[in-house]
Amino acid sequence: AGTPESPRVRPTTRSRRTSLAALLAVVAIVALWLGLREGEDRAGGAVPQTIAVLPFVDMTADQDQQYFGDGIAEEILNVIAQSPDLRVIARTSSFQFRDGAAGIPSIGERLGADYVLEGSVRREEDRVRITAQLIDAADGIHVWSRIYDRNVGAVLEVQSDIAAEVAAVLAVSLGHDPSLTKPGPIDPVANEQALLGRFYLNRRNEGDLERATAHFRQAVEREPGHAGAWSGLASALYLRAAEGRMPYQDGLAAAAAASERAVELAPTRAEGLIRAARVAYLRGDLAASMDFRARASSAEPRHPLVMWFRANLLVRESRFPEAVAVVTEIARLDPLNGTTRYNLGGLQAAAGDFDAALATLVELRAINPTDSDIDAQIAELQLLTGDRDAALATALVAPSGLSRDRVLALVGRGTGPDAQAAARLRLERDGSALAASIYAGIAAYRGDSNEAFARLETVGARLQGASEPVANTVLDDVALSPFLINLRDDDRWLDWWSRVPVCHNFPRSATESAEEAWLRKFNCLQRARHDGATDGG
Repeated sequence: AGTPESPRVRPTTRSRRTSLAALLAVVAIVALWLGLREGEDRAGGAVPQTIAVLPFVDMTADQDQQYFGDGIAEEILNVIAQSPDLRVIARTSSFQFRDGAAGIPSIGERLGADYVLEGSVRREEDRVRITAQLIDAADGIHVWSRIYDRNVGAVLEVQSDIAAEVAAVLAVSLGHDPSLTKPGPIDPVANEQALLGRFYLNRRNEGDLERATAHFRQAVEREPGHAGAWSGLASALYLRAAEGRMPYQDGLAAAAAASERAVELAPTRAEGLIRAARVAYLRGDLAASMDFRARASSAEPRHPLVMWFRANLLVRESRFPEAVAVVTEIARLDPLNGTTRYNLGGLQAAAGDFDAALATLVELRAINPTDSDIDAQIAELQLLTGDRDAALATALVAPSGLSRDRVLALVGRGTGPDAQAAARLRLERDGSALAASIYAGIAAYRGDSNEAFARLETVGARLQGASEPVANTVLDDVALSPFLINLRDDDRWLDWWSRVPVCHNFPRSATESAEEAWLRKFNCLQRARHDGATDGG
């Protein structure tokens, strides 16, 4: 049987075809159904309808078309996600139901979806059949279904056309003009390479970034106007550079060229704009970076990358409740994404809502029962909510680490051997800036602000000459630590931030905006690169 690395490719011909007459009749029916449902909900003042798009199942005999089914589903998801009247569950959550073991009502409940779109792809000889079904998640009733049969010489020749017709049905149903969502003609072999590139970019096993790069390169060499392939290439190159899988500057330069081409071809797609913004920033072009980010926010304000950027700015201004609201929406659209839920819990804790943060992490632990790494954070929140016994019990079974030692240093007395004394000794012997930050939190929790600020001075001293990744980790811990909340209103808090001896983008005064702090860090890094050493921000 074939694999995604060795798909079947057949000779192709460019026959352009459309049969929209029957399609429009279906559109009218689906539009009527969803229009009525939306009208009822709007009348009641309810939130927008939510749809999850599942990966289309590969029904071919050789089971070698999974990447094609994924590509069809992802294209539909990307199109309908632009609707201002609809919530669309993110791929990282909806694609977890690939095996089909769960029923539609169960999937809808777990994802918080009102509707589920599922489908399949079957290839036999010179024909391809795509089946798509829209299902009411509450009762499993089929709202709409359609079979697309095409007589073609290759399975991928009509990929963009089939995706456009499926997307057009949903887009019209959900208030879009289908002419705005239908993709233009794309070389079928190039599209195949782009789909394979996206498959590996999403899977991210060992060697997949290199495979993704190769497939995206083949796609753009054959079809230079394939915006999605350029965007995917930019992402793969950026990640390879960031993870040390290729020379850093070479990777950034190549990613910049690919992202700029993606933006040129698709100037309103947030993925390409955000990637271009990040690469421009790292390469020292702040004006271009800010322009790309502004354009992304305007084009797709509800795109996850755009919302994460908005949340990050709010965090930098210590506007934690507003950041929580943004990340809560991200989590609603990606409910099974563990990283999102972990970050949401951290922001809730930083905002002082310890009960909500604890509930978020306990729920995450239930979703990932084998992941014990968050037990230390759960113990911290149990302590902050006043349940010292539960905090101690959780910390004693949590994996070793600084967060675990923070809890044991506060509540570990009386255990045998004395866990409290052992934890404090480990923290004292640890010469890192992060350990000093942990100890500052311990002092602040005990009400000793003078010792807490003395420990923060130690943090600053240990950060002298630290690399940017290390400094970012430590400063994030200081800024977000729920144990340091009581220090934020102390005049010494902003004074400490103004004297941190590394470049950072946390505000140093009550009037400095996140954008101004971002500019300050950028200029600081530029000076540091020019001088060959890190100097104060």
